[in-house]
Amino acid sequence: MRALIVDNLVVEFPSDFLKLRMRHKNTSFPKPVTDEEYEALGLFRVAVADEPAHNKSTHRAVEKPTPDIEKGRPVLNYDVAALTSEESEARILRLWGNLREGRNSILSKTDHLMLRDSPLTADQMSEATAYRQALRELPANISDINTVKNIDLPVKPEFVAVDDDAIFNLRYI
Repeated sequence: MRALIVDNLVVEFPSDFLKLRMRHKNTSFPKPVTDEEYEALGLFRVAVADEPAHNKSTHRAVEKPTPDIEKGRPVLNYDVAALTSEESEARILRLWGNLREGRNSILSKTDHLMLRDSPLTADQMSEATAYRQALRELPANISDINTVKNIDLPVKPEFVAVDDDAIFNLRYI
């Protein structure tokens, strides 16, 4: 992605080889055109900045429509905007869906523990039953959707071989 820079101002973004050829109709260009040749004609590669730190529960990063000039080079930066009510509702639905999906996955992976021929002792069976019941109650015992990312999962018995941390990885929503 490139931008046409004239007098330290972004004149055209995005710009590309076809637009360059249209501006310089009587010029033949080597194949491929190097970065130095592009820059000699004012066409610079645009760097993309990292997203600014923001609360993803309430805001989102929005790419600016035009790059800024930083140290003579174009850089595409971000603005931070509040989530719209629709985006906030969609986020809540994703969080609940992820929580239920993770919970259901653990329940499915521990179903075999509840079979009659399970090798568990009576105490272990009781512990596994309590663990599974706590998982079933998980969505009902959360009052605020913003706490979903910071929930305390039911304590998994040592004999249960399920990676619940990986299943409940809600940090990237």
